Amino acid sequence: MLTTEQLTEQTKAIVYPTERNRDAQWAARQEYNRQVSALEAEWAVWLHATYAPELTEAAAKIVFQTAWDNAHSSGYNSIEFEYEELVEFVRKVNSAA
Repeated sequence: MLTTEQLTEQTKAIVYPTERNRDAQWAARQEYNRQVSALEAEWAVWLHATYAPELTEAAAKIVFQTAWDNAHSSGYNSIEFEYEELVEFVRKVNSAA
């Protein structure tokens, strides 16, 4: 599992492709996206374990996707903050039910 800081450092270490050949560029981008996606998936597991271990995996995925949709343009720290806020909201809703 990766913390937000580890994710940030590891994604910075992945070199963004700058191939001039169109086919080579496409292949390099696909590999770059695969590497980043794998790190982000590992990070989502960490967020679930850290902030919402009581949620089912399905619920945690919905919370993560919502946090991502709401905050990804502001970076990983913003997604983590949004995730934590959404978990608190879910807890309030569950306790009111």
